[in-house]
Amino acid sequence: MPTAAELIQDPQLRKQILDALDEGREIPDDAREAARLFYQMSLWYMSTELCDVPLHEIHREICDFFVHKDPRKPIEYQNEEGHATVRERLLLFPRHGWKTTINALDSVNWIIAFPLVPIAIQTGDGDLAAGIVGLIKSYFVVPGWDGKRDDNLNPIWNPQARPTKFQRLFPEHCVKETQQGAEDFFVTPARLNRKFNPTSRYIKDPTVYALSIESNNSGWRCQVEKNDDILTDNNIRTPTRVTTIDNRFHMSHKLLPWWGYRDTVGTRYENDDTYGLLMQKLLDLKGEICYGNIEVPGKFKYLCLPSWWIKGTSRNAEGDLKGKYLPPTLESKEEDCEFLDKDIWPFDAMHQDMALNAKSHSSQYLNNPVLAGEAKFTREGLLNFFIDWTQMPQYAKTFAIVDLAYSDKRGRDYTVIAIGAWYNNALWVKDIIRGRFRPEEMPEQIVGAVRDYPEIEAMGIEESVGARWLQTDIFQSAERQGIKMPPIEWITLGQGELNAKENRIDGLVPLHKDGRLFFLNNMRTETEEIIKEFVSSRGKKDIPDAISRLLKYQSSGESPEQKQAQIELRQKMREQDQYDMIFGQGRYAYREPEPEPEPEEVEPEPQVDEVTGLPLGDFYGSQRY
Repeated sequence: MPTAAELIQDPQLRKQILDALDEGREIPDDAREAARLFYQMSLWYMSTELCDVPLHEIHREICDFFVHKDPRKPIEYQNEEGHATVRERLLLFPRHGWKTTINALDSVNWIIAFPLVPIAIQTGDGDLAAGIVGLIKSYFVVPGWDGKRDDNLNPIWNPQARPTKFQRLFPEHCVKETQQGAEDFFVTPARLNRKFNPTSRYIKDPTVYALSIESNNSGWRCQVEKNDDILTDNNIRTPTRVTTIDNRFHMSHKLLPWWGYRDTVGTRYENDDTYGLLMQKLLDLKGEICYGNIEVPGKFKYLCLPSWWIKGTSRNAEGDLKGKYLPPTLESKEEDCEFLDKDIWPFDAMHQDMALNAKSHSSQYLNNPVLAGEAKFTREGLLNFFIDWTQMPQYAKTFAIVDLAYSDKRGRDYTVIAIGAWYNNALWVKDIIRGRFRPEEMPEQIVGAVRDYPEIEAMGIEESVGARWLQTDIFQSAERQGIKMPPIEWITLGQGELNAKENRIDGLVPLHKDGRLFFLNNMRTETEEIIKEFVSSRGKKDIPDAISRLLKYQSSGESPEQKQAQIELRQKMREQDQYDMIFGQGRYAYREPEPEPEPEEVEPEPQVDEVTGLPLGDFYGSQRY
């Protein structure tokens, strides 16, 4: 009789067993046990052969990504041969990629391999979680069966029962249609079978149950946690909500024992969402998008792929662009692109979706929340303009902006002091001082900035609630240290103005795009912290906002020669315009009017015979009978 290893090598042998199961014929016990072990250990073959799920070849990699189960080993130490046990996984796959279906099938695989396992299905809303539980449960519900079993708890199939191949091979988990239980949980009958539960111990938690990430999960426990689409349009609308969901995600990890397994499956939404933060932390990244199938031995497995990309940039390519998966644009042609699976994600559909909304397409189909062509600021673009101090202009007018986190309403926000210089119509950021300072510490920090940069010619301080009370303390601190303070201007917050902060930051975009925004590469605030606030779509933006306030000094930074050149240029343009108007040149030049189109000849409508309704002159319509 075959062994599980032989079944892997012999598709014909597997087909014989599957045909016997399909027809309800008896199978020798040793062949049955070999087949059971084979399908317990292979999610791909269990799904495609035993459950007849029409997966595509690209889904084989997802099946191999999940835990390789072996019921011969303790559940605590499940691992692929030659690999350390990995208990944390993150799968980011494009929309419509069957990831939820395969995640549910993996839960089925856990149940047949370890009948006593409790599995938690956690999603962004309870309805989806209950739907996934229902999908898992459907593989164990036998249509038409009356539920009768023999003394060994094996099902007795009545004539109306229609068990599947899967149910005939794993009958211990089968239930009849009226014994499914509530929609949000399932308990396998195998728990009552002494073959699988020799001590008949009571297990409080269901075999599989549904949770919402925002619901109360106190008292629940599991050994496998399945996070599936925990991020939704509704639960990450604001930075506060993003933080709340991320905290709930990490809190739910307490459902697991130390050796438990957590699989997180989803599609990206924002640059700083829970998936991105988990990826950056466990892969030790600094905000960049990472594609591929990556394993940190004994710690973390990660699989992330886009639905389509520019040809020659996949992990199978060669050269510097290998593994970059550069995103297509609306100008990309089909022959310039490669596809994860063209049957699932065809070119026309992808191109049309990108045209409708590039940002949502980038997150949902490319797993890249910041599409380079659409982003105002990108990490790569900003990094190109961090320069050494030797490249900073020596003689440039320097200014400072202080963004105070002073009022109680702002809670634990950072105080930011931005110091920058204007030279040659470009902004050169010299330093960013950032910290959570108590009110009594703020004057010392402000005076300290002037001590370190005595060339500061003017300072703007954000006039938040109570901020003016600092003015006396600032000048007293400066006097004690013998430091002359520059003129201080109190800047309004812009309250009442819609999207005031975003509008101010947008003022930096032209500078960035034109290559006129530079940063010193050894500032007191780390480079990655500065970049994070620029590229984040929902996080704090106190640093970019403080830098944007330096725009008010742009004209002050111009030298007298530059100002005079601007005046002369405008005067020359006015004189040229006046000259063109007098002599009829340029935009005032005379142009011959276009001839009016000749009227089209309108053919008269044909006359119709009153009796027959046919045109007069027709063979029948021209005569009357």
